[in-house]
Amino acid sequence: MQVEMSYEQIKYLRIYLIMTTMKRKEEVNTWKKIAEEKQEGTKEKESAEDNIALFEDINRNIEEIMKVLDESMLMLSETQEKGRDI
Repeated sequence: MQVEMSYEQIKYLRIYLIMTTMKRKEEVNTWKKIAEEKQEGTKEKESAEDNIALFEDINRNIEEIMKVLDESMLMLSETQEKGRDI
């Protein structure tokens, strides 16, 4: 599946993802603290561990998305530069 976005849309999405990086990392750390506090074998511990895995997966996926956005911005800026040379 492909999604079309303008240069401006990509730029603002990148800014938002960068701005929320610390919040996502804090979320993982919060769940790690909760998991440490809960007793082994309890539903609370299991839920905390599931949430750790979820937020770590989200962070990995967002890193991949950022790479795609960076590549797209580079391609768009090169295309715009070529258009100006004509």
